Amino acid sequence: MAVEFKTIKRSEARLNLTPLIDVIFQLLVFFMLTSSFIHPSINMELPRADLGGQTNKDRKIILSLTKDGQVFLNSDQSSIASLPEELRAELVKNNDKSVYLKSDKEVSYNSFFEIIEIATKAGAANFHLVHEAKNVTE
Repeated sequence: MAVEFKTIKRSEARLNLTPLIDVIFQLLVFFMLTSSFIHPSINMELPRADLGGQTNKDRKIILSLTKDGQVFLNSDQSSIASLPEELRAELVKNNDKSVYLKSDKEVSYNSFFEIIEIATKAGAANFHLVHEAKNVTE
């Protein structure tokens, strides 16, 4: 007499991934909405050049001059009258007396050199001109 054993078919264990995907999607949406991909900046068209080096952005003093004649110290709008005091205060905070100059390509040389003169009187020793890199296809 043969003994017959019944084999019990077990259902295969399945892991439901739908809640996990939902949570990951929620996190993705959260981080996309809370992070900023583009830094707010001043709307200007910089001249292009082939040469240029990389700089560190820790404590740079950036003077920006728009084609409308507006002056910005770093990202704060300033006026020609208050610029010397504000720039002098920034130069005191910074060990390096360098100033980075960003100017729209349509700004007149007279306005540009007026800003350089103000910066020199405020104590700036070195000037760096900011430009965009030229595309190889241009």
